[in-house]
Amino acid sequence: MFAKGLKAGMYLCTFDRNENMLSFEFNDETRKMLGYDGLEDLPNEFDSWVKTLVPEERDAIVKLFWDSVRIHRDLPDITHATYRMQKKDGSIIWVTGAGRFIRRPDDGSLEIYGMLSRHNRPARTRRILKDHRGSRKDLQFLHFHRCKGYELSYDQHQ
Repeated sequence: MFAKGLKAGMYLCTFDRNENMLSFEFNDETRKMLGYDGLEDLPNEFDSWVKTLVPEERDAIVKLFWDSVRIHRDLPDITHATYRMQKKDGSIIWVTGAGRFIRRPDDGSLEIYGMLSRHNRPARTRRILKDHRGSRKDLQFLHFHRCKGYELSYDQHQ
């Protein structure tokens, strides 16, 4: 209900203590935002998310995802990435995925709780993706800004 009210998608990723992915789940709002009809149409799998990424940016975004998992201990409490996704009908939308990494103290496993929302400020993100070579500064802009209240802080690092 919360995600429906926000018109935002939600996702959950779980990892074992060695950061091997165990699960990747979308909610129905994510599927709806991307034009999919249900679990059969867009299964709860990492590869489902990967296939919705714009093909020419896919490798860079997947690399950013795994880089963020690898260095999550150095990140702010809440992080985000802005990128393009391809809907089922082939149209392209910009989204911001904001998430929180949580390391469980009992077993050392890792969870990412996140939200996907449509985004309107693609210019800098497009430029960084085009020139992305994996520099830490670019990773920080694309993936690791701290949320401030209800507003994501984009301009402070430009």
